[in-house]
Parts: sequence; C-alpha cells; structure tokens
Amino acid sequence: METIVDVLGIPSFIIASFLVPIAFGCFAYSMGKWIQVLKAGQPENRLDQPEKRIAGVLSFVFFQKRLFKYPFAGLMHAFIFWGFCVLTLRALSLILAGFHFGLIHSLLSTSIGQIYLWMKDWFALLVLIFVAIALWRRLVIKPERVHKSLDALFVLTLISLIMITDFAMEGAYFNLVDDPLRNAQPVSAIVSSWMTGLSEPVLWAIFKTSFWGHVFIILFFLNYLPYSKHFHVITCVPNVYSRRLKPMGKIDTLDIEDEEAESFGVAKISDLSWKNIMDVYTCTHCGRCQDFCPAWRSGKPLSPMEVNIAVRDHVHQHREYFSQLANGEGDKEDKRNQLIPEVIHPDTFWSCTTCGYCEDACPLLIENFQRFIKMRQYKVLMEGDFPQEARTALDGMEVHGNPWGMSQGDRDKWAEGLDIPRAKDGNFEYLFWVGCAGSYDKRYQKVTQAVAQILKKAGISFAILGTEEKCTGDSARRMGNEYLFQMLAQENIETFQKYGVKKIITTCPHCLNTLANEYPDFGGDYEVIHHSQLIWDLLEQGKIEIQENNKDKVIYHDSCYLGRHNQIFEPPRKIIEKACGEVLEFGLNRKKGFCCGAGGARMWMEETLGERVNKLRLKQAELSAPDANVVGTNCPFCMTMFEDAITSTGKEEKRKALDIAEIVAQRLKK
Repeated sequence: METIVDVLGIPSFIIASFLVPIAFGCFAYSMGKWIQVLKAGQPENRLDQPEKRIAGVLSFVFFQKRLFKYPFAGLMHAFIFWGFCVLTLRALSLILAGFHFGLIHSLLSTSIGQIYLWMKDWFALLVLIFVAIALWRRLVIKPERVHKSLDALFVLTLISLIMITDFAMEGAYFNLVDDPLRNAQPVSAIVSSWMTGLSEPVLWAIFKTSFWGHVFIILFFLNYLPYSKHFHVITCVPNVYSRRLKPMGKIDTLDIEDEEAESFGVAKISDLSWKNIMDVYTCTHCGRCQDFCPAWRSGKPLSPMEVNIAVRDHVHQHREYFSQLANGEGDKEDKRNQLIPEVIHPDTFWSCTTCGYCEDACPLLIENFQRFIKMRQYKVLMEGDFPQEARTALDGMEVHGNPWGMSQGDRDKWAEGLDIPRAKDGNFEYLFWVGCAGSYDKRYQKVTQAVAQILKKAGISFAILGTEEKCTGDSARRMGNEYLFQMLAQENIETFQKYGVKKIITTCPHCLNTLANEYPDFGGDYEVIHHSQLIWDLLEQGKIEIQENNKDKVIYHDSCYLGRHNQIFEPPRKIIEKACGEVLEFGLNRKKGFCCGAGGARMWMEETLGERVNKLRLKQAELSAPDANVVGTNCPFCMTMFEDAITSTGKEEKRKALDIAEIVAQRLKK
C-alpha cells in the first residue's frame, strides 16, 4: 500500500526494513564489543539493595540532581536531557511510521497522543534553544573546565538537526494535508506558516527529506554513541544503578589472606573492576570533578577527568585485545594491559588527598579516589615503592603505634595533672579516643585538654586508653599499606573488646571515619561521634554554658572527612554562632569545601609539585573574609596545615587557627 513517506516509488516499509535491522544490528555489535571489554575487568557485586539503586537512578539521572550545583549549566543540560527523553518516543514513532505510517498517525490522533505531541513540540523548541546556548558557551565563552572537543560540537549539531528536521517535516506536512493534529503542535504550526506559498513539489521534497533525514540521523546517532564521549547517554542508567552504596570515606577492605591472589591492588587495566571500566566510559568530560580538586587547583599532575579520558582512550584503542582477555585469551603481561606507568604516572595517584570533591561533584557518580588507593596498594604491597618521606610515618605506626615514631609510653603525657580517668579503671560511658595528634602534637594537645575540660565540666562519664591506644591506621590504609592498617585495626578492636567499649568520642575526623565506617568490617561496631557534635548537644541541653564573646571573627573550615565524607556540617557552625555571634564562611564551603591538603596520607609526604594546598586554602580565607582573625577547625590535620600556612606566610599577627573545642573552652562559665 502506497504511503506518503514512500520515496521514488519505493515503499516506505522496504526502506525501513533495510535501514532499521542494519542500524540496530550494528548497534548490537558495538554494544557486544563494549560488554566484552567490561568483562576484562574484575567481578564485583553491584546489584544489591535494588530499591536504593532505582531511587538513585530516578534522582541522579532523570531528575539530574547534581547538575543543579551549577544552576544555569545544570538547567541547560537538564532540558536537553529531558527533551531527549521525550523525543526518544518521537524517534521510535517515526521509525515505526516507516513500516506503517497510518497506524502511527492514528495512535498519535488519540487524546494521549495529542498531549504527547504538544509536549514534544515545546521540548523540541527548548532543546534547540539550549543547544544553541551550549554551542555559544563552547565556541565563544569557553569555560575553563569544559574539555575542548570536536566530538561535543558534532553531537550538539546532530541534536540540532534532529529538532530541525522534526519541525521542517511537520511544517511541510501541515501545508500538504489538512490535519487536525496541527492544533496539538503550536510550534510546528508556526513553522508551517513560514512555508505558506511554497509549491507542492517543494513541500513534498521538504517533508520526505526531513522524515527520512530525521530517521537516518537518529539511527546514525545511536551507532555513533558507543564511540563518542556522549556514550554516557547509554551508560548513565547502568552506571548510576551500580553506584557504590557504602560511605564515601570507606576504603574497600582487601583480603590480604587470599592465598590465590596473584597480586594486591591495581597495576593493570585487568586489575580494575568492570565498574571501574564502565566509569571511564561514562565520564562526560564536563570537568566538574577538577573544578576544585585540590591537586589540580594547586598545579599537581592529577585531574580525575583527564585520568578517565586517558584510561578510556587506552582501553578503546586496544578493545580487541581486552575482548581477548575477557575470553581467557591473550597475555595479561602484555604492555597494552599495563596501567602504571604507561597510562597513569605514579605522581598522579600520589597527588590525591582523598578529599572526595570529585566524587561528590560528578553528576553520574563516577568513583575516582578508590582506584587511586588501589594503585597505591600495588606500589606499596607488591613493589615497596612509595614516597620515601612517608617511610618514617609507616615505620612509626608499625613499631610505635603512631606516625611520629614517638614512645608509646608518652602517649598520655598530655593528661598529667588533669585527673583524666583511664579505661582500665572501668565504669565509663564514653571512650575518649585522643588520637595520635591529640596525644603527641604539642599544638593539638591543647585541643585534647580543652575537650577533656569540657567533658569534665559537663559531668560526662568518660575514660581514655592512655598508653594502650594506637593509631587507627587511617594514614597507613590511604597510603596503600593495607596490611599495616588491618594489623592496627585488629589490635585496637581487641582493646575495645577488653573494656567493653560501645561509645567513642574523637576530635579527629579521620579517626571518626575509620572507627565508624571501616572498623565494622573487622567486627568493631561502635557509636562514634565527633567532639563538635557532643559539645553542641551539651550546649543545647544546658549541661555547659558559655559567655558570648565577639572579639574573634571566625571563618569556619569544613574538613573533608567531617563534612563531605560524613555529612557533619551544622554542629561546628552552631557552636561558633553561639560563642562568637556569627559564622563567617569560605566561598567554598560545606559540600564544596576545599581540602587543606593533608588527607589521603599527604600529611606525611612532602609537597614538591605545584603550589602548597594549605597556602591556597589560606588565600581563600583572606578573600572570603578579610576581617576574620580566626580560622575555625575541627581536625588535627587541618589545624597543622593552617598553622603552617599562617606561619610560613608571616600572618601570625593577623590570624590564628583554633579548634571548636578551644573556642568553647575559652568561654566556659565557671
């Protein structure tokens, strides 16, 4: 039966029967090859807790939750995405119309069909407008974080052509046929009015060219995506569905007792998990991850985006080889499988502070720093290769239970004369976990003493382990020495069990994260709170009272491991507000807080590349709040980094760093 979309006497269903199977066959072939590449990675279960995973897909993919951190760019992308979703149904209807135009037309003539056409029309216009803006941004404004890419320009052009051919097709059609569907498509009706006066042959040419052009572009686009940076259009749903559900700050536990393991950590592409490989294919190259990455911003050779691009390009270039690996063929020792240093230089992963900014900023929840930790694990456990200045810290933790290598017998010297109860004396509610810095660092001992003063003032039942306390192993684990971390964790857990520890207070967010999120893997389940949380509770309950003193103007710094990793933002701010009248904020605060530079065991390594991160953060304080004379901290590492930055820049007379506990202790009512 002849239809209005036949071409040169060739029935439309014959054209569609030729185009569609070939297009979908080619797409299936490309996807099959890609899935084979994924299989070259290590197995990993990412299908548990389906309710949470589905909720995440709805939130992060369909509602574009994270994109709105950049309001205008987020709105632009969201409407292009939503329009793409709406127009996918349109594309399907036109492909099917090639087989049976009349049936599809009758379905679209229903009430639901007309509502859809109305939505489609407006979304197509919005997509066209926002694509034009996106092209303007890339070609004229050129934001720093936007990766220069001909591929992106090509894809935006294809999307534009899809919208234009749709409007051209409908505009010509409404001039050829008196169709009531014109009333359901207001934008297409306007386009139709622009074509009034064109001859019928020209209108038929526009209609058929636009119809089949639209179908061809859709099918071409489908097959282009697996080879484009816009592959995330396809991978975004499975990537977000299979996202990591564990706390961001929790490092995956390595089975160091596995006798069948050929090696530990990641050194080869095939050492990555299938999810790691899907991550690099899902990267949109948007640059949000590197915007405020402390390593990138301070001139280090680490951009999470560039790492993803490098790994993806390498895997894609050698996809046939990785398909062979997936089938049990090929040599794993082949140079094409080497990740370090062929694809990623060690300076790259040693630059990471594990601050988590990149992962929190990524709209598609790509996991970055876990991979870097696994690369460190390989270098440390398998090759014994790590920054030499870190050896002192590792040796100190292994031999003396602290990274300074100081005597275990000196761990509780800070408490001399303060009548601090010990766990061995029994009968306490909270264990006050002092931590290595709180025990040995002269500056941070003052914070420890301030917390003890507050606890005693409030009548809190607490005790310390004293000389029985050892490092939690946070820095050892993030340096890649999983063996040392697990040894320390097990020793501490045995001590906790000996004294029946249930509740723990700590002044160190790194200790908090390790005790709360990582010790449960070894049987250590405790209620762990940060001292700022407890102090605020005591203030609210009236168990301690302070005198408001506005002499200090405090700008508050969110430490990465208290804020971004463990979502504790409010208690420190409430304390400062109550004590000083107001809280001054960094421009980069809360979830966008900028690292001090000490995380990821960087505390124990020299910073020889680029600018020092702590000085960069101090500059941000000066720009955000020039009148602030105090930087409020909640972490011993942050305290050290700010004190160093203040001293090295000669700003001691203008600024000082104070912990939340010190601010409160100075104002305690007698």
